[in-house]
Amino acid sequence: ALAVLAASLLAAGSEVLALAPRESALRRLDGRDGVLAVLTENKTDPAKLVECINAASGPLAVLVDDAELLVGHPSTEEILSKVLAIGRDKGCALVVASSAAHLGRAARNFLTAVPQLTHCGLLLTPEDRGQAVLFNARLPGNSVFAKPAGRGFLVQANQAVLVQVPEMPGQPADR
Repeated sequence: ALAVLAASLLAAGSEVLALAPRESALRRLDGRDGVLAVLTENKTDPAKLVECINAASGPLAVLVDDAELLVGHPSTEEILSKVLAIGRDKGCALVVASSAAHLGRAARNFLTAVPQLTHCGLLLTPEDRGQAVLFNARLPGNSVFAKPAGRGFLVQANQAVLVQVPEMPGQPADR
């Protein structure tokens, strides 16, 4: 889903900064026009992160895959929290991906702040209806499924709508 989002953002003229501390489809973005950087370390250098954010010349999306791996790194958490806080005013978006299980048991940090502050997210292949509480929403009945890949609920303003994220043409589907 993040790779599809990145492709859409890049096609619309946004710049992308990707954090992928584990193997991820985001890593295939490295070197593409509009991609400021693909940072792959678990302990992202805060100075490098700020440098990349400041290098943006227009709308910027910071995409973070496996975000739970960055929890516990105070400088990284602080910078990503600031991206979330200034996003609307500066044309910057923060998109984090993690399993619902990690979100549900995480202590208060940038990872849990995103769904709690925005009440917006994409819940893919929910394992139980209670996972929508992360976004202050409720899922309809029969909302637990495992297939097809990319099926889930887009949650906005506490409302959940069934969606299907398309696969990237020519690339195998990731999680």
